Amino acid sequence: MEKFFGNSTKRLLEVLMLIIMILIFGQSSCSAYSYYDYYYDYYNNYYNNYYNNSNSYNYNNYGSNYNSNSSMSISPSSKTIKVGETATLQANLSSGDVLSQYSFNNQSVINLTVYTDGKIVVKGVKIGTSTITVCSKKGQQASCTITVQANSSGGTGKVNVINGNIIDTRTPIYSGHKYTNLTEKQLKRLAYVAYREQGSLEGAKIELSLMANLTESRRSDYDICTYVFYSGWFGSVSNIRSNPSYNSYFTSAYVDAARSVLVNGNRYLTKDIVEHDCISDISSISTGSKNTRSNYIPYQTVIYNVYGAKYVFVGFAPNGGDPFGYLVN
Repeated sequence: MEKFFGNSTKRLLEVLMLIIMILIFGQSSCSAYSYYDYYYDYYNNYYNNYYNNSNSYNYNNYGSNYNSNSSMSISPSSKTIKVGETATLQANLSSGDVLSQYSFNNQSVINLTVYTDGKIVVKGVKIGTSTITVCSKKGQQASCTITVQANSSGGTGKVNVINGNIIDTRTPIYSGHKYTNLTEKQLKRLAYVAYREQGSLEGAKIELSLMANLTESRRSDYDICTYVFYSGWFGSVSNIRSNPSYNSYFTSAYVDAARSVLVNGNRYLTKDIVEHDCISDISSISTGSKNTRSNYIPYQTVIYNVYGAKYVFVGFAPNGGDPFGYLVN
């Protein structure tokens, strides 16, 4: 026993301290290289050297991984990407260190994947900013600010409006991604969701354009059926995805509209428009009473909904449809 501990009283106290630190702190935290790691290094190195190097060991080498003076950074320290775009960042770790924790604010703005070797993959979801903070096992910390802008590869600018604030569906404004793998059954069900949301053929074209925008900004695989039927974004769709019962007002014209918008890529909304609400879900607007449609001014009125979202109004879907807009922080 005494041979193992050397200066037995001192070593015994250190073993007790190790046990206490494990119970209190567990593994290393974001704020600092933990006592657990420090003492683990000590005894790990002690065992290896004591039994493999003629029972001799320099106690000053313990905690060899601890480096309070090391620093970490993320390259680049800031990055601007587009909605739907993916970028790869790299945390510059010191030798032997790994990433252990991360956090980021405004989590609806980006999707984030962090790897222990320092690789950070970020995808733009909606317009806004988000700050990523990563922490290493040695207690180092670094941050990077991501700015997400509207996608500039088509589908930018402003929507066409008529009668002051009604979105024009006479002519598509750009050609978007083509969902050529959709079956007739899938098209019909997606068209029915759009019909249920807006209640008119022209309004359904706007809703279908929104479906595409949301899918393309939130799913890298562009699986529009999974997004629409399982994301929870589009009302009550459980009966539509499983066993729809179509009413007499829903005609083949809605399926043709879905084919035009989704399969042929004819879009009526710019890519940054990913929000709409029924009037009952709006708390207030910046330009008067929410119940007076003439108060909604395209690209000026700010809408605040009951879920905490804030977005700029761009236009109403035709025939008494919902207000649509792009999100802002």
